[in-house]
Amino acid sequence: MQKVLKKVTVTILTLCLLLGFSLSMVGCTEKIELPYSILERDPASIGGENLTYKYDAHERILTVGGQGEKIDFYTVNDAIGRTMAGNYIGVKIEAPEGVDNFKESEIEYDGIVTKNGEFLVGKNYTVLRLKVTERERDFEIKIKWKKDAKKQTYKVHIAEGTELEKYKK
Repeated sequence: MQKVLKKVTVTILTLCLLLGFSLSMVGCTEKIELPYSILERDPASIGGENLTYKYDAHERILTVGGQGEKIDFYTVNDAIGRTMAGNYIGVKIEAPEGVDNFKESEIEYDGIVTKNGEFLVGKNYTVLRLKVTERERDFEIKIKWKKDAKKQTYKVHIAEGTELEKYKK
């Protein structure tokens, strides 16, 4: 039985090559699994200095805030690309070790896909500025660091009891 299975496998691989199909298109290869990144507070502490950031590496969820904590309100600032006033938090995501070519990387969040590593703000990391509202308190971030790697999914959650600072004149 093993000889037959081995012969069938060799035949399928040979056909994949002879017919010119990409091995990944017919399931002959698998995407590589990269180590997951750690999500953390951004260097500028967008959202406020006193916000709690807690990352659960197993679930890949970053929880921000807590009972009685408040997310800062920001006005429009075209100089830094903030075109809408509102409450924002900043999240830093560093690329896994060994990823140094970002031409094939992409990130997707808030309905926007950015490719070719254009989302990087440092040598190997990005900072996302997420707009938090009473309704928008959970975010999903998908990152593909390399062409042949599996897409990674992370979540950011605003903790219960976290308040939003109101606009001050």
